[in-house]
Amino acid sequence: MLKRIISNIKTNQQLRRKVETGNKAQDNVWLYNFWKVRAEDMWLTRFLRYHGLMPSNKRFSFYSVFGNRRVVNYDNREVKIFITGENVHSHNFRAYSDNMLSEKKIDLSLGFDYIDDARYVRMPLWLRTQFAPEWSEKEIIEHVNRLRYPGIGERDKFAALVARYDWGNTRSQIYESLKNVGHIQCPSKVLHNDETLKTEFNDDKPAYLRQFCFNVCPENSNYKGYVTEKMFDAVASGCIPIYWGSDNQPEPDVLNHEAIILWSIGGDNSQNVSKIQHLWENKGELNDFLHQPRLKDGAEEKILLMFNKLEDKFKQVLS
Repeated sequence: MLKRIISNIKTNQQLRRKVETGNKAQDNVWLYNFWKVRAEDMWLTRFLRYHGLMPSNKRFSFYSVFGNRRVVNYDNREVKIFITGENVHSHNFRAYSDNMLSEKKIDLSLGFDYIDDARYVRMPLWLRTQFAPEWSEKEIIEHVNRLRYPGIGERDKFAALVARYDWGNTRSQIYESLKNVGHIQCPSKVLHNDETLKTEFNDDKPAYLRQFCFNVCPENSNYKGYVTEKMFDAVASGCIPIYWGSDNQPEPDVLNHEAIILWSIGGDNSQNVSKIQHLWENKGELNDFLHQPRLKDGAEEKILLMFNKLEDKFKQVLS
């Protein structure tokens, strides 16, 4: 018992020291449990400043999942926001599976889950990677149209797999199933066999992907609503996504699933393999598949609604 008490005291002292000395990014914004990032560069900070929602007389704290959640107890700032793009239901981040909504001190929580709570707004990671926080409604709609019909051009390479991690071996499984259909180029850490992303494209992933007909882009883990940048990177680059994740119902109000090949991890993918091989060997049908609309009619309204909900919720919090 005594050892536990001493351990708790040390932990609390460490947390307090972190609040007192660490992660301060600018006068009225502090970050906790984030990767190395400057607050002024964060999507959410830029969004709030653009919309005039970060008054100088309010002190903000942003929390994420890469550390101990108890830091929220040692910070007396007026506005406390939880934000994550990670799968909080996976083993790595299960301590945050409630999106910190059980913490009464949290004013607003932002994540990918579908949650009906007055202190929660759904803001999946792809929204932040595809849409600049300073864009007007017109600019958002214009980008939706670019995503719906991305430039296809000439593509003579089969598939790319760009990933640093493969925690569940999902990417390796797809690679093994398709490696005999065509050459799959892997320029990142997973199954690395290609240097050109770095040497020829200066780590410009969108430019690199525009060479390929297919992009193997499954998530690392599966949960309803958990859709990261991977799917939308493929869409924006004009590739056909080979995808697994979000219960294989990724963003059903936004994405046209007819333009996606949905993989079944642990299931029978013989039809997927046959379909991909058939498309690769029949360029006319491949071209037709590539030119399908990638986003549904009405996707712009759904995306604008996400932006509007976020702005309205912050107005409520600040009032």
